[in-house]
Amino acid sequence: MIKKTSLPLLGHIVRVGHSVVAVAAMFSGIASADDSRPARSNVLLVLADDLGWQDVKCYDIDEPSPFETPNIDALAQKGVMFWHFPNSLALESTIRIGDYKLVRNYNHLNPHNAELELYQLYKTEDGMQTRVDIEESNNLAQKMPEKAEAMNVKLTEQLEAMDASYPYYNPYFSDALPNKETVPSIQSFAKNGDVVEFFYQENGAKVVRAQLIYTLNGGEKVFDEEWFRKPASLMPSSKISATLPKGTTHYVINLIDENNFLVSYPDVDKATRNKNASPTALSVK
Repeated sequence: MIKKTSLPLLGHIVRVGHSVVAVAAMFSGIASADDSRPARSNVLLVLADDLGWQDVKCYDIDEPSPFETPNIDALAQKGVMFWHFPNSLALESTIRIGDYKLVRNYNHLNPHNAELELYQLYKTEDGMQTRVDIEESNNLAQKMPEKAEAMNVKLTEQLEAMDASYPYYNPYFSDALPNKETVPSIQSFAKNGDVVEFFYQENGAKVVRAQLIYTLNGGEKVFDEEWFRKPASLMPSSKISATLPKGTTHYVINLIDENNFLVSYPDVDKATRNKNASPTALSVK
């Protein structure tokens, strides 16, 4: 949605009111106490305010956690833990199964980042864990490709089950990126009541989906705008159609191409604590 950035990848941050909601971990594959019920994954979702990422003991990576969390630790040991975008800079997904942790880097076009990283954090014998590579300094992905691929498949299953969002490549990144010169472009648009239509041109890469980005309180208090996303429809003749939700004040259209590049129309300035994004978006009025 933002053109003026030097980042090669664009992620998603969804702000709800004055808080940022994030899924820290998910556990699955834990046996049900009632064996008569069909086998299925069980999900425990924990929302906590001001919880440090190492405050739960099973996450004590750099130093021991100051808290004892035996029940959550037991769930983690029996099941699967995974992270999706653990922070805004990492742009990665991670899964931990037993003693091993797999990291999938979305910014792997950067030569400093491997696409997959596999680490043996612990060695478990008779229920006792011994630290092996907590520092994640020895990438085993090339030495253990089958295990890395199996964990990567499991990670994909988990992310697809939760309909996860992924980062997109930024065609305005100043350095070289493969296929950034083939991204589509918006040629024109029209609005008829609540329906907006955009006409685009493909420049070598096929458009695979589109998104309407909109706000209901554009132009109000600085740094208080909330932006939402909904799918837009790809129509014949290189047309995109979307219906503006009731109350929409400003909106933007996103195009995603087959190479996972994102192009926005119009180019919206980044919101800051002193400036909203809506003045550079399309206005309903």
